[in-house]
Amino acid sequence: MRELKFRGWDKKHKSMTEINNHFMYLNGSLMVVGGKDNTGSWSAPRANYELMQYTGLSDKNGVEIYEGDIVKCSHHNEKAISEVKFIDGCFIISGFYIDASWDFPLEVIGNRYENPDITIRYIAGTKSLKEDTACKNGHQ
Repeated sequence: MRELKFRGWDKKHKSMTEINNHFMYLNGSLMVVGGKDNTGSWSAPRANYELMQYTGLSDKNGVEIYEGDIVKCSHHNEKAISEVKFIDGCFIISGFYIDASWDFPLEVIGNRYENPDITIRYIAGTKSLKEDTACKNGHQ
C-alpha cells in the first residue's frame, strides 16, 4: 500500500507547502497541519489551496512525484514531458496509468504552479512519437 501524503499550493502567497494532515470543515474551510515537524497549522478557505497527492513513486533522483508535477519520461529513443494527473482514482502520465509497476525512468523537472512556463511536449528521437505510444507501460 502506498503512503498517503499531500502538498498544497497556496494561491494567495504563491508558495508550495508540505501538508501532513488536512481536514475539511462543513463550511468549506480547510484545516491544515503543515511542515516537516507538524509545527504549523492554519485554517483557510478551501478555494485558497490546490491539494496534490503523492503518487507513491520517486523519480530517478529520489524526488517524490506528486500530482501536478511535470516529468520527463523516456522510453528507448522516445521522450515526453508531461504533467502527472489524478483522474478517476488513478495517476496518469501521457494517458498511461502509473503505479508501483512503472518501469520507465521519470525525472521531475518542475510543477504546474511554480513552473507554468514548462511546455508539455513530445520529443521525437530516431522515430516519430505519438501520444499513444509515449512511455507505454502496458497499463492502458
